Amino acid sequence: MFPPRYTVLSLFESRQGYLAEIARMTGRSSRPRHEWIWIEPRHALTLQPLTVDGDGHGFREGRLRRDESRAEFRWASGQIAELRALPPDSLPQPVRGFLELHLS
Repeated sequence: MFPPRYTVLSLFESRQGYLAEIARMTGRSSRPRHEWIWIEPRHALTLQPLTVDGDGHGFREGRLRRDESRAEFRWASGQIAELRALPPDSLPQPVRGFLELHLS
């Protein structure tokens, strides 16, 4: 089975893991679907979107605030992940493998 076609649009790294915004083709739609995925060693989680506003992105799992070079993800549990921006094409292996497995 081939890995799903996707493009990493934004990538952030923290001590806890990576946060990637991706676009991928799904089903019969001619438009890509945008998703935010939290990736840790041996685990990936697609964040469930709730809101996008001037203060960031709201997800069922937490809230993302970002600028060009850094971001903060505040989990619903209160835990905070301080993130730094990386070039979108720099997701290392085996993290990329976990992302592809998660998307398949």
